[in-house]
Amino acid sequence: MRDLAFLTGADIARRAEPFADEQQFLAGVTELVDVLCLLFSQINHNDAVPYALRGQELCEEEFAWALYDAQAVEEPMPEAERMFAWWRESMAGAEETLRFGRLGARLGLSEFEQFLVLLALAPELNRKYETLFAFLQNDVNQTRPTLGLAADLYSLGNALSEEEVYASLDRSKPLNAVLFMPWRYEGVRSLLARPCGLWKMSAEYLLGTDNEPDALSMFCRRLQRAKEPLFHHEAEAERARQFLSAPSGRAKLLYVYGEAGSGRRFLLSTLEPQISGLYLAELSYLRGRGIVEEEQLGAMLVSYCGLHALTPVLLAGGEAEDAALTARLLRMLKRWFSPVCVCALTPPEAEDFSDMDRCVLQLEESGAGVQERMWRYFARERGLSFIRGHEEELVSSYRLTPGQIAGLCDMLLRVPVEDLKENQEEAWRQSRDKIRAYVTGDAARRLGHSAQMVKGGFSRADLQLPPAQSAVLDFVIQAVRQRYQVYEERGFGAKLPYGRGISVLLYGPPGTGKTMTAQVLAAETGLELFKIDASKLMDKYIGETEKKLGSLFDTAEKTNAILFFDEADAFFSRRTDVSSANDRYSNAETSYLLQRLESYSGMTVLATNHSNYFDEAFRRRITYSINIPMPDEQTRLRIWEGIFPAQTQVDAGVSFAELAQKFQFSGSSIKYVALEAVYAAAIAGTKVTRGCIRTGLLLEYAKSGRMLGMSEYPAESPLDAAAF
Repeated sequence: MRDLAFLTGADIARRAEPFADEQQFLAGVTELVDVLCLLFSQINHNDAVPYALRGQELCEEEFAWALYDAQAVEEPMPEAERMFAWWRESMAGAEETLRFGRLGARLGLSEFEQFLVLLALAPELNRKYETLFAFLQNDVNQTRPTLGLAADLYSLGNALSEEEVYASLDRSKPLNAVLFMPWRYEGVRSLLARPCGLWKMSAEYLLGTDNEPDALSMFCRRLQRAKEPLFHHEAEAERARQFLSAPSGRAKLLYVYGEAGSGRRFLLSTLEPQISGLYLAELSYLRGRGIVEEEQLGAMLVSYCGLHALTPVLLAGGEAEDAALTARLLRMLKRWFSPVCVCALTPPEAEDFSDMDRCVLQLEESGAGVQERMWRYFARERGLSFIRGHEEELVSSYRLTPGQIAGLCDMLLRVPVEDLKENQEEAWRQSRDKIRAYVTGDAARRLGHSAQMVKGGFSRADLQLPPAQSAVLDFVIQAVRQRYQVYEERGFGAKLPYGRGISVLLYGPPGTGKTMTAQVLAAETGLELFKIDASKLMDKYIGETEKKLGSLFDTAEKTNAILFFDEADAFFSRRTDVSSANDRYSNAETSYLLQRLESYSGMTVLATNHSNYFDEAFRRRITYSINIPMPDEQTRLRIWEGIFPAQTQVDAGVSFAELAQKFQFSGSSIKYVALEAVYAAAIAGTKVTRGCIRTGLLLEYAKSGRMLGMSEYPAESPLDAAAF
């Protein structure tokens, strides 16, 4: 028989000293449960019940074997009282030294509730307790201790009221919200049959392992404390600290919103000691998963944050469903946590979360000065010395959020740059190309639903314009590059808080190079050109066009792209007198588009063949207007001289001066003639001859129904195979 003297009588007094470590504590749990199970079995022993039927299949011998054949004691009840006295003395100071003690103090668990946790922990320490609990509860399937058994065991050495027992069933108590799993059979079995089962994460925490549940790791992660300085939003951070420090009788909600990458999470991570241990949950993962799975994951989130003293942070996206998800999860979280934090793209609805103390912070766009400081700081911290001196160029070219700047510097650090130490200019050139590729990809992803990227390889040297128009174009390019200096260093931003965007109207006859000019603008400013697709914006239903236009401009604000409205008169037509409902709605669409054009902070290029179709309100909102005329003879000559690639051989008999003098073509027509001439040369297997040029001229004339006479541009020989 097992001797219990090491736990009973005088020996308990000798051993009554606080647990020294977690290992002693866990050993003490098994000692306490062993003795209480033995005492309870001894008190409730009934000779009238055959051993073979006890617990349906379990016999008393099996029970005794699980306790290593422990011997009975003469006075069970006093022994139970001594055991509980020993336990209390052993737990002295546990709030400071043991996980169980710290958790119980933090959650405010009563002694009976702590005892429930100890019983639930026992099967995690040794599977023999499944046998013991099944025997004591007379149910081989009930291997977890029930509330009824726990009350009986605790009552062996303590006074316990019915109110305290049933109070432990309250779902609003931390015991059930943080530690115990939900009970699946509460509608079928009695309340006292409720099993005391720990979440797996609760048991692991008490056993000293802190594994994050797989179900949570799919959409949750811990946020590290900020290591970078707070470049801006100092006022918002101070407001948050004052809000968190102020006393309150209600749960607190810290709601931070702004565009992605604006520093919402970073701001929260700077608020220690008011907030510590941020745990971020991305709500996009929960979309469409159903209420049942959402509640299960929400309950796990509550438990994990409660165990580890974490502050939950809900990251909401721009979808309408996220607002409802946020509201439902907050109803769960606000019972246990204060504060609860939300990071969103949009402000909260006025009626949301009215039963919580709220602090709503909007993180506005970081100015050019802040962006320059960020480039300088992150480049220095990552050792990207080749960026030094180019910060102003980056800020003038790209509008980036703090998160994007930090991410780009991390990307440049990971991707090897050739000749980093030996050739700083080459390293900068490669890095600039990588930055542009990132910005281009981001813009294409965001605008792909309503705009198409226009890829062109034209440079400023390819564009042939009259001197006056060329000077205006050069001024526009420089203006884009110098925006930072004008608005920040020279202080004009204070005079122009609204409508800092640049809009360029290109107008002139068809084929004169308006689209090419837009492509050159994009190439020279380091931005990408996105042509707006009218078919995806215009809608026959009232108000839908404005919604799509609003979405387009809202999205474009977050990109670094040039919006290109080709055939702009289709979008910005002159408003007319209202004679029908169609006129009214058409005017409303035009007015809305003009307002968004004026407030848009990016760059817009508009091209049209009919500039007289616009009204004065439109012209007032345009920053620059460039008339792209039909080229004169000198301009046509320059176009002809530069139209053929270096790989194309041109026969000496072809006179570009003759072509420029005889044919008053637009730049587009010259390009078409040259292309068809090269096709004719490839078919004939020759250089580009006069006959090839004549073929191109014939095809160009045919488009407008005209004829080209033999004397107007004769081929060198009637036998020229390339001539029609």
